Amino acid sequence: MNTLDIARNGRSAARQIRAQMKAGVLTDRELERLLDKVEQGFDQMMGRATRPEPPPMVLVRGGRP
Repeated sequence: MNTLDIARNGRSAARQIRAQMKAGVLTDRELERLLDKVEQGFDQMMGRATRPEPPPMVLVRGGRP
């Protein structure tokens, strides 16, 4: 499956979720489950957004007496 197909699937999923919300057939728990699936699809397509961990700080003594 290429990137464009994954994006189309995500868009389709969002439309379906919105329609189900408007119809009042989703519970909060089901909505959370569906949104997690959509996010997983985007993570698969785009990669997870991660922040690199900063290097540890080191105190360097020196300078003026």
